[in-house]
Amino acid sequence: LAGTFAAAEIVNFGKQALIASAKYETAFLQIKNLTDTSAADLGRFNTRVRELSNVVGIPSLELAKGLYTVTSAGALGEQALQNLEIAAKASALGMGETNSIARTLTGVINAYGKENLSAARTAEILFKTVKLGAIDVGELTGVISNVTPLAAQLGVTMEEVGAFLSTVSLNGTNAGEAVTQLRSLLDAIINPSEQAAKLLKQMGISSNELQQVIREKGLREALLLLKEGFNGNNEALSKFTGRKEATIGFLSVMGQQLGRYGEILEETKLKTNGFEKATVEALNSSEARWKRFTTSLSNIGLEIGDVLKKAVLAIADQGVFRPFFI
Repeated sequence: LAGTFAAAEIVNFGKQALIASAKYETAFLQIKNLTDTSAADLGRFNTRVRELSNVVGIPSLELAKGLYTVTSAGALGEQALQNLEIAAKASALGMGETNSIARTLTGVINAYGKENLSAARTAEILFKTVKLGAIDVGELTGVISNVTPLAAQLGVTMEEVGAFLSTVSLNGTNAGEAVTQLRSLLDAIINPSEQAAKLLKQMGISSNELQQVIREKGLREALLLLKEGFNGNNEALSKFTGRKEATIGFLSVMGQQLGRYGEILEETKLKTNGFEKATVEALNSSEARWKRFTTSLSNIGLEIGDVLKKAVLAIADQGVFRPFFI
């Protein structure tokens, strides 16, 4: 009886290993067929994904899916691997699923340009946005790409985006609402209504000049200019923004939190390695070490599945019934 049970367990293990290998292969086929990844890079990707899996304790299949997200957004070669590694570390830190973080990182990088912003710097800014504010990291990674294209177009840096969202969140605003407030405010600046243009003219400034202030001195300085111009006239402010979300966002950073807004912005601008330090600490935790152990076992099973798959397919090609898929 014990022998029968053991045999059944071995067969089941082999079956699960085959399934894992097949799913992993499918994930890489997506990368091969649906992205511009070269054949040479595919082999390197396969090796690095499995190595990274053992380091961060995240299943190889999950990393492969994250790699597809990265490569489908245009990242290639070493850049794709670097983006994936940062996404995996962020996931290990508790910032969300690897695939979701990879999508966020690539979206932000594409908005600002890879020559202006790296995955590591983006992750550092997101980390600080959460740490300095009261914002849910899972919500943030899911919505921040809704504002970064417009912010980049206006010349609002990623650091300024993070600082604005951190400050607004201190008032109890969630990530989705904070992003909406910032996007609405930026839209009011870049696409002012006829009424808003007249209000700006009364201040002695145009929309184009306000945008120039943003590019040269930063978003906060442009908002301070508006604050001075409106001089506490919230009715005029509401007419300028045209949306209550933009008005609330403006008042959130230009009101009681004005001083803290400046402090958060300066701290966000600092090029520190807080994200990397937190990642190292997270990966040294007991939970992370256990995950690495169980993941390494899964990866051994994946390798066994690769070998079994070749044997099973060779038998299948000869017309023999596939015994492991009964």
